[in-house]
Amino acid sequence: MKLLHPNKEKYLSIKELKVYYKDGYYKLIDEKNIERLNYFLSSFEAYGKNKELKLIEKDLYDNLPFSIHTKVWKERQKDIKIVDHFINNRLNLDMLDIGSWNGWLANYLSKKGHEVVATNIFIDEINGLTAKKFYKSNFISLQLFADELFRIEHKFDIIIFNRNWPYIKNEVEAFEQAKKLLKKNGTIIFTGLPIYIKSDAIEKKLKLADEEFMNTYGISLYYNATKGYLNNLDKLWFSENDIQIKPYNKLKYFLRMIFPKKVSICYGIFKN
Repeated sequence: MKLLHPNKEKYLSIKELKVYYKDGYYKLIDEKNIERLNYFLSSFEAYGKNKELKLIEKDLYDNLPFSIHTKVWKERQKDIKIVDHFINNRLNLDMLDIGSWNGWLANYLSKKGHEVVATNIFIDEINGLTAKKFYKSNFISLQLFADELFRIEHKFDIIIFNRNWPYIKNEVEAFEQAKKLLKKNGTIIFTGLPIYIKSDAIEKKLKLADEEFMNTYGISLYYNATKGYLNNLDKLWFSENDIQIKPYNKLKYFLRMIFPKKVSICYGIFKN
């Protein structure tokens, strides 16, 4: 695998990029974005502490998502079933985990014997790339924007947008770049897609949260000015791009059609 660093004009090997490796990940952020991004990340980390978010015990990391049974992690246990279905007992696959959070999925896949590359912009040791130190498996971590996949020169069997699609600034560009990274007969999986038929309530909720964050830190909670949710226009875009949208729970999905103010959590599948 080769990577295009912002300060270089050509793709370099992992070995050649060692100077950009620290705390378990390679930093592939354009210099013009570093200062703003670092301020956002430090603000977001402080915001999380102010919200008294529960931290994960270090000995629970290696068996995530099965070592915690809160609603958040039960949802990710469902993601494992979906990903395992498309792996279909194949071995030694090349896999790309986009929006890897603390690396839980990359660790799970790596322990299964697959070659995994994990990308994220968050780098803290609780929910970011530095959490890699809590795992024994060997996967590659990159601090990289999801719409800058062109910085990766490699082909993958499976690419996963890991519950981050509503927060990607240039979704169309990200999807086109992901398709270029797919091997023949490869699969792109979109997990945790929150789709609203009526989005007034969620728009108001997200706007209030953004205003609170902006008033405190002087920067948007949504770094790339994204919606943070999906609606019927997004569903149409998925359909036009041959991405199949499927509900995690068919009964709940049917009920959401009756009660449209509620969210439907779905996943998407694209095969080339």
